[in-house]
Amino acid sequence: MALYSQGRSAEAIAALTTSIERESSARAEFYLDRARDARIRADRSDREPPVISPAF
Repeated sequence: MALYSQGRSAEAIAALTTSIERESSARAEFYLDRARDARIRADRSDREPPVISPAF
């Protein structure tokens, strides 16, 4: 959580993933989601909407 607060998203993701693998907690998962969101926003890697093709 400290890494996320410092703006170090990539390191926070790695640390929180390891933490959750050892013992899951709602708080760690919450901050993992926020760190992932921060990384996506910083990278601007989610610009295009998804393409949905129905399969009949």
